[in-house]
Amino acid sequence: MMADKDITKVNAFFKNWKGAIALFNKFTSSHNRFVIELKQPDSGEFIGVSFSFCNYIAGPTWWDNCELTCFRWKSPDGKNGYEVRDEMAGFLIRGTDSVVIGEEDLSTASLAYIN
Repeated sequence: MMADKDITKVNAFFKNWKGAIALFNKFTSSHNRFVIELKQPDSGEFIGVSFSFCNYIAGPTWWDNCELTCFRWKSPDGKNGYEVRDEMAGFLIRGTDSVVIGEEDLSTASLAYIN
């Protein structure tokens, strides 16, 4: 479950990557783990974003000018989770565990990590 402070950290990270190219990287069925790659179009800098225990994924496999936003979400069976979407691209993902940026779970990362 992601606390409000975690959602705030994820959104701060996404704000720094607004305008990046987003693309499907992999899906691991054993943990329902979905990974996208964000890539800065000018510098080529990239980072992976992992979504754990996903139960809904919809949208394109890649898109330009991403603008991701994270929200609180409650699963049909009552579990607290997250919803990440890019409304312009039509991308939506929902899950009940965590969002991991690079190698670090933002629920334990300091705010300085994402600045």
